[in-house]
Amino acid sequence: MSRKLPLLAATVLTVSLLSAPASAGTVYGLMVGGAYPLGEGTGDRAKGFLSSPSVEGWIGYELPLPLLIASVEARMGRITLRPRLGVDDATAEYVYRASAGARVGFSVLVFAPQVFAHVGWGWLSGNTDVSVVSNRGLSYEAGAALDFDALPFVRVGVYTSYNRLVHQRKDDEQKDTTWVAYGLQGTILW
Repeated sequence: MSRKLPLLAATVLTVSLLSAPASAGTVYGLMVGGAYPLGEGTGDRAKGFLSSPSVEGWIGYELPLPLLIASVEARMGRITLRPRLGVDDATAEYVYRASAGARVGFSVLVFAPQVFAHVGWGWLSGNTDVSVVSNRGLSYEAGAALDFDALPFVRVGVYTSYNRLVHQRKDDEQKDTTWVAYGLQGTILW
């Protein structure tokens, strides 16, 4: 068995190199999913995927590295944070954001696990807390994805990420709007 392990590793490496050729270029992506609010006042669960949609798109540049996925990205999106249970749906909040960041991962056989992070500027609209002075501020996220990478110029998969928008209240205290995003993503390599 110990003699077969190096042969198995060499076979996986060879198949991976052949199935995922290194190519540099522009990447376009779309994430569609849901948002689960976190933090104070969110003791009840959000209503879930269908009633809390989020849509984000990105454009970036992927570096030409064999077996590795490394890209820089600029992205924009809209995230809906539905009210807690027992509150009228008219009080939904919407987070809009523009950010930049990076994505790294590796492609082995037909799967491509990745991690990503973005920092940018976001703003909150809708029925927000009346004690909030500024609905705009720093926005950041960190997440992970798993893509199916068998097609030459397309990757599709699932993702999840932790997100935060930092803004200010009337009493000069910092207010954070935090959520977990989840859903499906697709990337086209051009």
